[in-house]
Amino acid sequence: MPSSFAGAVGPEPTLQPIVTYAGGWTPYAVAQAFALPIQSGYAGSGITVAIVNDYPPSAADLNAYVSQLHVQRTGTYATENVDGGSPRTDMSGLLESTLDVETVEGLAPAANVIYYATPDLSSQSLLDAYNQIISDGKAQVVNMSYGGCESLVASGSDDSLFAQGAAQGIAFVAASGDLGDECFDEFGNQFGVNFPASDPNVIGVGGTETATQSCQLGTIASQSVFNDRCGTGGAQEASGGGTSSMFLLPSYQAAIGVSGRYRSVPDLAMPAALDAVYLQGGWVQVNGTSWGAPQISALVAGLYEFCRTPLANPVQLFYTAYGQKSYGDFTAVTSGDNQYRGDPTYYSANGGFSQVSGIGVPNGMAIAQSVCPDRVPVSLAPGMRGTLATGRRGPAQAFTMSAAPNVRALANEGRRAANAPTRVAVVLRATPSVSEDEQVVIQDLTAAGFTIVQTFSNHLVIDAQAPASVVSAYFQTAVNDFAQGPYGTRYANVSPLVIPAAIAPYVQSVLADNIVIAVPQSRLK
Repeated sequence: MPSSFAGAVGPEPTLQPIVTYAGGWTPYAVAQAFALPIQSGYAGSGITVAIVNDYPPSAADLNAYVSQLHVQRTGTYATENVDGGSPRTDMSGLLESTLDVETVEGLAPAANVIYYATPDLSSQSLLDAYNQIISDGKAQVVNMSYGGCESLVASGSDDSLFAQGAAQGIAFVAASGDLGDECFDEFGNQFGVNFPASDPNVIGVGGTETATQSCQLGTIASQSVFNDRCGTGGAQEASGGGTSSMFLLPSYQAAIGVSGRYRSVPDLAMPAALDAVYLQGGWVQVNGTSWGAPQISALVAGLYEFCRTPLANPVQLFYTAYGQKSYGDFTAVTSGDNQYRGDPTYYSANGGFSQVSGIGVPNGMAIAQSVCPDRVPVSLAPGMRGTLATGRRGPAQAFTMSAAPNVRALANEGRRAANAPTRVAVVLRATPSVSEDEQVVIQDLTAAGFTIVQTFSNHLVIDAQAPASVVSAYFQTAVNDFAQGPYGTRYANVSPLVIPAAIAPYVQSVLADNIVIAVPQSRLK
């Protein structure tokens, strides 16, 4: 058991039996319907949940939420800035962040919450957030209620960090999206699954329908797929799901009979319609699979407390319970589909695994007993703290990254000015000598004209900056500027990067773009 894990401390908070409030569902409604750990006295003591987004919630809103719902909050709340923190301009980010924090504080009120505030939801900001969380070593659960098309992801940079964190017992949880089998692209949706929910080291969360056809409160324990027109102005929303085009079918899905060559999304489902959120001084109702993500984050916090330890490769935790076929571990999703706007392709629920609701809705304490009988993990290994030496150095020869960012939909403004400051993020291999490897890479970057902006205590990421001409010459690529709608002028390499032989043995991947790759998934009713 990790020495930093405190376990349950003192009396556990409980939830008052308030099922609905201000026209929306409450933490008690979810916890009672699905036997979440808090209903058995495991409210997340000793666990820290990190929440990533670009606009921190208001302390006044958070306090009003727990006060009016009579939540006995005993955990702490803090904000950590990533790359300088949030400019506090993205109002959809504020809605999302408020939803996420309130949900976790309501369902795991003894857990500590750290909000990691990013400048935006760009590739480099999110990469730095993930590594800062892993490097800080404080959080055992990470909530990511945003997503974007896999095609916007240029490399395996994020995946290597998710894999590192998962080996340490950090559960990464992400919303599967609200556009059926389509995904976010700033200049028009496209068919495909949402990342990071599609990453095999991330728990992807879809939704069940908890509103009626008239958009009133329906059934919290619904067994139907989230698909309604209860968004603002009657906008349609449908549980995101489908098949990845980037990640191969993971062994934990193959083990339960999921067919195909590539990973299926989502892994689980949770209620997705009409959550009561206290925002900017008043109550609103919010829809989206991004409500499901923090529900699962809170559930994992309670499971970790029950098991007395974080568990390695936590995405497998739920599949392990499902594979045991224990009665009551999951509520099956038996009806509905995620057809969006009349798309000819979509997925349907069938009572078993589907690309719309995964393996179903988890029943918390039944799963706890399946994977940790008598509070002892029997089939999953405890997570290990610290950087794990899971990699090895590569050959001392240049190699080409497999792809460049997909910027075809963006307005190309031409070659970036030669002297324009351009930032890159270099992800290192997690070798036993990663601290020494980091110094070799820093020396070569510095000699080439880069300024080191930031490093991390786990030595896995180096942020460096140089004029665009230096970046282009060093990585043998061209860097162009692109107009990305409300996000202004961004930059990206327009051909795959070539990693020089001098640093190739030590480098896993490099990001040389700041394209916004995700949007919050929640929406007002």
